[in-house]
Amino acid sequence: GAAALRLVRVASQGYPDADTFVDELHQAWGRYDAVEGTLYLSRPDGYVMARWRDAGSAPADIDRTLTRALKDQA
Repeated sequence: GAAALRLVRVASQGYPDADTFVDELHQAWGRYDAVEGTLYLSRPDGYVMARWRDAGSAPADIDRTLTRALKDQA
């Protein structure tokens, strides 16, 4: 079957919506050692498959990783 990707933004403040989780207590940031601009690829069971500290500087690597992950799901 086709794999689905869902992008969820973790914000430290603001309002939650379908695509934004607000981590007011900063537990997710601390647990995953996140900084502004960090991108995580996680499996549906919650395991982190990959992390990029500065997602803006690694588009080719992100593309390769997503392609490989989606291929493994097909």
